[in-house]
Amino acid sequence: DGMGGENAGSVASQMTIDLMQSRIETGFRLSNNRNFIRNLLITSVTAANSLVFDRARTEPDKRGMGTTCVAAIIYDERAYIINVGDSRCYHIFGENMQQVTKDHTQVRRLIERGELTEEESRTHPNRNYIT
Repeated sequence: DGMGGENAGSVASQMTIDLMQSRIETGFRLSNNRNFIRNLLITSVTAANSLVFDRARTEPDKRGMGTTCVAAIIYDERAYIINVGDSRCYHIFGENMQQVTKDHTQVRRLIERGELTEEESRTHPNRNYIT
């Protein structure tokens, strides 16, 4: 989910998708043990973040662009999930749905510190501020 002026948000999102897809497809062929998959997701997100940040820094029309991200690798009946920002992953089972990722937002931090309730967070003025 991109953010930034004009089309910069979609540029950041597409850059992240392309880089992560390439790294995961290449890396997954090398190994598929649990720790490798976990590290593959982390290093892919880190590399995408650096790429987007560098482009935003060097191209004036892309200043301030960024993206949130949620990605999963399903392997051997397990889901390996990573998220950045407020992009979420849910586990849906039967009639139930459970959020399995935590938002990286100012209000989530306040909730975790006990300074804000879930109900208060829905209308908090900083509810969309990504950390």
